[in-house]
Amino acid sequence: MKFIILDQSLSDYGGHYYNLDIGMALGAASMGLEPLVFAHREFLATLDTRGVPVIPWFPRPFWEFAREDPADDASFSSLIHRAVTSAGASRADHVFFPTVGGRDLEDILNAMRRLPAGAQPAWHIMLHFGPCGEPMRALLQRDLSNVMEEIAAMGAAFYATTPGIARLYRDVTRVPVEPTHLPVDLVPAPTAEDGPTPTPLHVVMLGSARPVKGYAIAPDLVAQLYDPHVLDGRLRFTFQAVRRRSDPIESLQALEIYPRHHVRLIRDSLTSREYFELLASADVVLLPYAGFYRTSASSVLTEALVAGKPVIVSKDMLQADAIDARQGCLISDPCEVPNALLYMAAHYPRYRDAARAAAALWRRRHSSAALLKVMLGAHGRC
Repeated sequence: MKFIILDQSLSDYGGHYYNLDIGMALGAASMGLEPLVFAHREFLATLDTRGVPVIPWFPRPFWEFAREDPADDASFSSLIHRAVTSAGASRADHVFFPTVGGRDLEDILNAMRRLPAGAQPAWHIMLHFGPCGEPMRALLQRDLSNVMEEIAAMGAAFYATTPGIARLYRDVTRVPVEPTHLPVDLVPAPTAEDGPTPTPLHVVMLGSARPVKGYAIAPDLVAQLYDPHVLDGRLRFTFQAVRRRSDPIESLQALEIYPRHHVRLIRDSLTSREYFELLASADVVLLPYAGFYRTSASSVLTEALVAGKPVIVSKDMLQADAIDARQGCLISDPCEVPNALLYMAAHYPRYRDAARAAAALWRRRHSSAALLKVMLGAHGRC
């Protein structure tokens, strides 16, 4: 059986796309399935795909919404149809969409309609965003729940990357959305460390420099804590703040005035290996997220938990209610980050030990094996 991943956003190591797609492909291979990934047309040939075959294919990522004529051979729905048929997909095979927006669902539906009823593979659609968020509502020509219901009627199954997102969909549609978890198999397991608080404590933010992730607090945070907590060797900071999309938060350049051994600013994407090395080096991961993440999942939070890292997290995040208070600090406002960080530093061994002890459970929950078991079972093939 083939396991075909269609990810129009996979082009480099940025975001969750590479780690999710390659992890799922390797998980499928371990279960005897034959993985094949169709990625963005500008997929970097130098990426380490771990032996997974990847075909550059799609001209736009999911966040670049567009009105398209389904009959156009260059439309997203046509490219989906051609990918599935060129892969030789049959009823015995699986097609997986790891990340979609609402407009993409209409294109998926149009692609499904072009296949003979007797040749439909098992379709699987992962939902990262709540039904009322812009990614699911932008440019939709029809009601979202009606589109989902028609897709489900043709045999597709929907999954949510958190139980919270699944609950949001249950409020607006009759379509079953299976509550699952974002798989992060490629994250290395935490190493065993005991003893006192590390000196200096390494505080890290990871990902794209988007306002909703709270990166704008970084200059003031460092300014508040630099003297004496950084200068006396108790704290150091690394901010990976990749310039992606419309708002790169140029105020972060103010961090360049500090010595790199105290404050490091990374404005480029890292390779998967470099990214996980940075995560492994972190003692605390900051996630002062807001707004958008009340109805969407965070891959960085999931990776931090699986890596056994204490976290400082906005309590409004959809996933915050799943975090044991012993593993991190919940904040109501980004201005609380300095005090939360100093409190965690004062009690660090307790937070570190709790986070590391919980990592194995997070890893089992957020594994491709767990998700694939649900997916294959949804079509009676497990």
